[in-house]
Amino acid sequence: MTNKNDVVMSIENVWAEVSIEDEHHFQAYLSIGLAPYGDFFVEIKFEDLTMDGMAYLAKLSRLPQRIKIGSSLLQKEGYNFSHIVVEKFSANSVGSLTWEGLSDDPENYKGIHDPWLPKR
Repeated sequence: MTNKNDVVMSIENVWAEVSIEDEHHFQAYLSIGLAPYGDFFVEIKFEDLTMDGMAYLAKLSRLPQRIKIGSSLLQKEGYNFSHIVVEKFSANSVGSLTWEGLSDDPENYKGIHDPWLPKR
């Protein structure tokens, strides 16, 4: 688990639209920083969620797989990752949920065994 105190933050609490798995769009505060070992630490604070939105994000948080994310902020700032591995999530109040995790990009696994792909 990444310790937030070890992260050098570059973006903190910027309001943006975040797409999840190319299917759902949410408003959230994004924070991004450089974690030890070269990964990006990503914190997404989802706000004003419906009960269905909270249930969907909570379910994804518990799955042992990376989650596809997108945002115009990531593109604008030049971040080269497309997925997050959620290490920690919490629901702070009704309609608010936070993810903390590390960046991941499936392009990095081309030609080698990808531990997140299902076994055949």
